[in-house]
Amino acid sequence: MESVILEQSMNSIIYLLAVSLGYSGAKIIGRNINEHGEFDLMKAGRETNAIFAVCQIEHFNECVVVLKTEITTYVNQLAEIIHS
Repeated sequence: MESVILEQSMNSIIYLLAVSLGYSGAKIIGRNINEHGEFDLMKAGRETNAIFAVCQIEHFNECVVVLKTEITTYVNQLAEIIHS
């Protein structure tokens, strides 16, 4: 029973990481899951180049109130639209 709870907790953490880190984060998480479906924390990373941008969202507080837990998904989708 405890192992099931631990597994569910790990799956929740992985899901939250993927959602909060967006598309690139999901790719990183995907690369760190081994063939047995286990998350490998010790897998070597790789060097990458990145561009960081800042975007101001008008009336962000109102967006948070309306979207609640979906605000992270909304912001990530905006970033992907801007990126493409």
